[in-house]
Amino acid sequence: MAQFVALVGIVAALVVMAAIALYAPERPSRYTPTPALIHPAPEPDMDVSVWPHGWPHEVPDEPMSLIEAHRTMQRHRSCVRVECPRKSMAYHLLVEAGRIRPDSGRA
Repeated sequence: MAQFVALVGIVAALVVMAAIALYAPERPSRYTPTPALIHPAPEPDMDVSVWPHGWPHEVPDEPMSLIEAHRTMQRHRSCVRVECPRKSMAYHLLVEAGRIRPDSGRA
């Protein structure tokens, strides 16, 4: 009889855990990357074939704001800072503003 009670208890616990797993609301993840911020799609009416090669990596004509510098660092995450003038400009602006502290062990 004790074995039967123990078995019923285990089955009841499994049913409760399954119900919790099935009916619990999903929790949002802490970080959800937004592809539009990383690589924004060109607007549909833009003719991207006339853009010069390397255009998104050139230094902008006007000074960047801090918000634009943050976005530039995100968009150009895969670029090497010394090879991408736009990322380099954003990096130096964020260092001057105190938003990034350079690693003293790196060049």
